[in-house]
Amino acid sequence: MEEKKLDAKVEKALPAWCKKTEKAIVRLQTTLDKVSKSRFGGKLGEAPLDENGKPLRLLCAVFCSEIKGVPDFPEKGVLRFYVQEEPIYGMDYEHPCTQKNWRVIYDPEEPDELPEPCKEEITEFAIKGCFCLQPSQDTEPLAPPDYRFMDDFRCYMLRYGRLKPIDWGEYDAIKDRYPLRGNKIGGYVWSTQDDPRMKEIYRKYDTVLLQIDSNYKGDCRISFGDDGVALFLIPRDKLKVRDFSDVMFWWDCY
Repeated sequence: MEEKKLDAKVEKALPAWCKKTEKAIVRLQTTLDKVSKSRFGGKLGEAPLDENGKPLRLLCAVFCSEIKGVPDFPEKGVLRFYVQEEPIYGMDYEHPCTQKNWRVIYDPEEPDELPEPCKEEITEFAIKGCFCLQPSQDTEPLAPPDYRFMDDFRCYMLRYGRLKPIDWGEYDAIKDRYPLRGNKIGGYVWSTQDDPRMKEIYRKYDTVLLQIDSNYKGDCRISFGDDGVALFLIPRDKLKVRDFSDVMFWWDCY
């Protein structure tokens, strides 16, 4: 597929923009090989209960000692992300920060046991099995569809003499060139619809605690609806003090 064309001024500005806005991230590649302790899916310890008293399912267990280079992320301990089994996964679109039917739990001490596959896998669940996560350090620039991109990039382009905002063709071209997709910790938000932080009340959730992307290829299959992505966002000041009671859980799809 031919790459969409960019205005010459935009093309000239992009390298400096990327350097100015780049953030450290850790990518989480799924594999069936036992390369780390962190996992998508499976079971680890006793699960918390939803508002109806039913156990939640483990979506992800991150052993923090394996995550290097993300500012303010815990250096040790384990972060566990739980959601409901049902296809909505416990998310509440009206109250996405209320941990009634999903939960983020942090234990400052890493357990000796590792996540194990569940005896009975549920085909409707987003994680189709129990996969090992292979962390790798990377960076990414501010790009669409993170809500901050449009206004920030328009202001940045003024120094290059570009007065008008980028058009939708250029928006798509930049999004294609610098995709924010994938499984990761840190960086900027990918969403298939609008960034939920378009609503000002959610602007404080400025840090990607975990992003899980759909993957239909190979043995490590993940499916949030139709090619969707799940986000756990946290205010950086809460991450610094290891307060995981104030987290936003959101997922959307095409």
